[in-house]
Amino acid sequence: MYTPYILCRPPLPLREIHIEVCGDVWTASSEYDALVESVWAKMRVEQSLWDGNYYRVIDPAELSGDPRVRLGMIPYRYIATYRALHEQHMRSGLKALNHLSTAALVRTYDGFYAFGKRGQNGMADLFGGGVQPEELAVACGADLEENLYKELLEEAGLCRSDVESLTGMGVVVSGTSNVILMAMVHLKIGCGEMEAQFSGRTEDEMAELVFVPEMELQGYLDEMTDYRRLISNLLHRRQTAR
Repeated sequence: MYTPYILCRPPLPLREIHIEVCGDVWTASSEYDALVESVWAKMRVEQSLWDGNYYRVIDPAELSGDPRVRLGMIPYRYIATYRALHEQHMRSGLKALNHLSTAALVRTYDGFYAFGKRGQNGMADLFGGGVQPEELAVACGADLEENLYKELLEEAGLCRSDVESLTGMGVVVSGTSNVILMAMVHLKIGCGEMEAQFSGRTEDEMAELVFVPEMELQGYLDEMTDYRRLISNLLHRRQTAR
């Protein structure tokens, strides 16, 4: 596994990111592909899994300068099996997956931060998800915002009209090399209204909501795993940059 790190600090307006979609597709060796096929087959027996493509960032370092990114593709099966095969991945000298996602730190009107608790493992997480060409073709930075609005509706039942503002917080890279574009979302509604709308979510990935008071946010983030522990640093940088 990789060490999570902050790739780009705020400000990073998502709409200003220049996008170039290339024909690059992530590939592996035949030996690694055989391992992936074996693990993937077992996973599909245990659960129903989508089998499509994610966008991947060809060179994440480009985001640390002027906001631009070249996107290729990567089949989801490589992402899904990475945790089980990360040691073989490293030994094979394969490139990082660098699959692309968007995620939001959501603040309610009455001063709480909202997270979702995943139904599959009970882990609290931010709202967001992978950027998939089958769901949303990405051609410009505005499309990245659209992906985030889509995830907020699917996972939390939040509509665009519930959002007061959506601003970029920076970019983090997770332990699986996932490149995550982070945003701060301020809502026009409070905890009670968000709870009421949660039943209208279009996917059941999140089983329930978790509300964290503003004074407890940093401690809560510090107890989370992977890249999530870096978010308070991004939030602090965003506040001092104002």
